[in-house]
Amino acid sequence: MNVVTKVLSMQMGLALLSAVVAGVLSGTVAAYSAVLGGMICVVPSAFLGARMMAVRNAPDPHVLLRAAYLGEAGKWLLSFILFVLVYVWIKPLNPVALLVGFMVAQGGIWAAILMDKQTLTG
Repeated sequence: MNVVTKVLSMQMGLALLSAVVAGVLSGTVAAYSAVLGGMICVVPSAFLGARMMAVRNAPDPHVLLRAAYLGEAGKWLLSFILFVLVYVWIKPLNPVALLVGFMVAQGGIWAAILMDKQTLTG
């Protein structure tokens, strides 16, 4: 399993965990709001991961750098667009649960990297 897959799996797992906790603490609206927040994190991360994996064997480091810049810019843009769409289209919505779901899923990047000793040690 490559790093991108590990990160996305960890993000989705944490998004679902935040949804369960939000659901238990605050009900159904909070649960699906937390899931949506998590998916707002996962989808752009998948975009960045796909951009990076497409050029992972490129011999020129400039190709990798360009993919990273474009991927990160796309990740920010996708995140913004998805937040706007959710806020406009999803009613009722629990904004706190949405943001917490996003932040918890964002932590999946660090959790996956820290749990993967091979990535850390090379």
